[in-house]
Amino acid sequence: GPMARAADDCALVLSAIAGHDPEDPQSLPAELASFAPRKDESSNLRIGWVTNQWKKLDKDVETSAAAARNVLSRAGAQVSEIALPEGPWDAAAGLVVSVEGASAFEGLINSGKVAELIDPAGKIGGYISRSIAGDDYVRAQRVRGVAQRKMDELFDKVDVLATPSLPTTASPIEANL
Repeated sequence: GPMARAADDCALVLSAIAGHDPEDPQSLPAELASFAPRKDESSNLRIGWVTNQWKKLDKDVETSAAAARNVLSRAGAQVSEIALPEGPWDAAAGLVVSVEGASAFEGLINSGKVAELIDPAGKIGGYISRSIAGDDYVRAQRVRGVAQRKMDELFDKVDVLATPSLPTTASPIEANL
């Protein structure tokens, strides 16, 4: 989805790009694909506070998340605890992304130019992903369909989900140089 400095800006961008795309078979049907920004700010916004994303949070993350939850509640949002559906979603998503990535970069892989990449895993990843069997890909797509239905059910109860993006604090920027 869009990224911007403020939620209102994200809503503006999403309202411009949302909609059915006749050139994209995965696009939502026109009657389901529209988006209109909420007019009522945070009142009546149903936020699902995810309880099972992380097994354990660092103390600093836990403290910051609790403060953020309090701000949302004080702003008028209805914050309730919610659990994400259990399932093999990560494995299925990883397989789908791998197969589709190998397809998207087929020219690079076939030309051998993939060997010029810096990342050692990138040099071989496309070859490995091309060896994934079609029936495994189809099974992963079926799992994806189950995940979509379960998430649709979840979003019947809430409008958005909130959780810390990681269970640990960010490393100092110098650590990544």
